[in-house]
Amino acid sequence: MKVKSKNMKYTKMDALGNDYIYVLIEENPELDIQELINITPKISDRKTGIGSDGLIVIGRDNNQIWCRIFNADASEAETCGNGLRCVARLCYDKGLVKNNEFKIVLKKTGHIVNAIVDNDTVSIDMGKARVGKKESLTHEGNKIEYINVSMTNPHAVVECEDLDNLDIKKAGPFIENHKNFPNRTNVEFFKIMDSDNIKFRVWERGSGETKACGSGACAVFAAVYEQKRCSDLVNVHMLGGTAKVELKFGTIYLTGPANYVTSGVYSFGG
Repeated sequence: MKVKSKNMKYTKMDALGNDYIYVLIEENPELDIQELINITPKISDRKTGIGSDGLIVIGRDNNQIWCRIFNADASEAETCGNGLRCVARLCYDKGLVKNNEFKIVLKKTGHIVNAIVDNDTVSIDMGKARVGKKESLTHEGNKIEYINVSMTNPHAVVECEDLDNLDIKKAGPFIENHKNFPNRTNVEFFKIMDSDNIKFRVWERGSGETKACGSGACAVFAAVYEQKRCSDLVNVHMLGGTAKVELKFGTIYLTGPANYVTSGVYSFGG
């Protein structure tokens, strides 16, 4: 007997090239989250699926917006700065919130962030960074120094003068899966351009190299600021574009665009 296919209404959005599939629970009441997790690798595939860095599920309990973030390999992330900007814009545009400033709960950790929507530009209060000491590991005979930074998710921040010739497909997964990081880690390779500008490339845990990473931008800023090598408002340049990262009221704010790509219905299971 043929199994009946199911339909998933979705919106694809991107923030500086960091693209995700966004699924609203209210638009898909017949689907459960486990079904969405199971199909995340398939729909994230850029050749055979919709194509994305992962899937973000959005719900609302007692008018409180919440979300769960899944990487392309279906592993769940603690946070995602670029993804949260898109969550905020989508919820505001859909009328799920009354004001342009509101809270979003990250279901995995219970962490609450503040979002401010201004047309296609969104600011997220990413909270306080926890910056560790400089540590090192060895890759192919070369010593790699990194700084552990937590933005509720883990980051290994590595200074790198030659980003253009960096073999990120070798160094990225090696560091991500190194024994020093039992839960794996995001990896940022950065270069300081001047006190107001930082450039970096990112290898995201569970997704590989992406064009941008919002929590990664905050982690890089936090590591550099801790060393007193940048100002408290910095332009962070990524492959997908530039975001502003600012230390304000003791927490880190991430500001940048959140744009629509497409929307539709995805059928699966038939």
